[in-house]
Amino acid sequence: MDGSAVVSFLGILLIIGVAGYIFVPYLLGSDSHRAKEKTSKNDIKSSLLSSLADLVYDYKSGKISEEDYKKLRMEIEAKLYAIEHPEVSKERKGLNNDDSSGKESNQKN
Repeated sequence: MDGSAVVSFLGILLIIGVAGYIFVPYLLGSDSHRAKEKTSKNDIKSSLLSSLADLVYDYKSGKISEEDYKKLRMEIEAKLYAIEHPEVSKERKGLNNDDSSGKESNQKN
């Protein structure tokens, strides 16, 4: 091999290496994406649990009414449930869309 062939060979190896470095994470990205999604869900869940603890403290110390406490607690618990059971949330969204269209058609008749 002469000098130009070696340089060409090394150039091709460099291109393959860079392409692999760039594209392999996209090919294997589903696992890393799931890990990021799980971390994000855990962060959201942690934040909601913290909000729930603050809410209980505020209620017990008399800072908020029982009515507001119950309403806010239900909202937080619904969000927590949606995080833990995303398949149910998707089904409910579909049902809500069907319900609203049914109500509109009933109101028109």
